[in-house]
Amino acid sequence: MMSLRTRILVVDAPDECAQLGVILSGDYDVRCVSSAREALALLGAEPFGLVLLGGVDEVQKVLKGLSCSRHRPKVILLTPSWCPEVLSLAVEVGADGVLASRDAGEVAASVAAHLRS
Repeated sequence: MMSLRTRILVVDAPDECAQLGVILSGDYDVRCVSSAREALALLGAEPFGLVLLGGVDEVQKVLKGLSCSRHRPKVILLTPSWCPEVLSLAVEVGADGVLASRDAGEVAASVAAHLRS
């Protein structure tokens, strides 16, 4: 019997998507797209447990597109650096969290923590 793995959607530049896909694909079913428009098309057709987005504008577009959705996955802002202002902005636009690292262990731990919460 096949087990169902949590589905994660990564919305970022192709190189970032590839890097995150390598880190996460051992534990999750990972799909990658490069725009909020592509993300919304997938989110409308398939359930995802978590969406990782590279940019505040992308987070805003996806959350606006999901506002009428019955199933809203957790949405995490991907950022290259950590600072309190980034966290404040992410919360302000409605993201469930921020991921500022590309270290494999930190990414895996952060994703697992967000999925448990």
